[in-house]
Amino acid sequence: MSGALIVQVDHRSPMRLRGNLRCEPGELAVLVGPSGAGKTSLLRVMAGLIVPDQARLQCGDAVWCDPQAGLW
Repeated sequence: MSGALIVQVDHRSPMRLRGNLRCEPGELAVLVGPSGAGKTSLLRVMAGLIVPDQARLQCGDAVWCDPQAGLW
């Protein structure tokens, strides 16, 4: 496992949010899209402000979020 940031989100309610992101060390990731596409909501999931139905946030070997495994 590299030091990559891996984000996988599938949230159903109250809004639908699905996204996958992988950012390797030294890479720059940018979220772009139209208004209402879920950019801010994805960032809120990453910040821990929204608890998604299913997700996996991992940085290197450290798992930050995996509700299925009881990590949040």
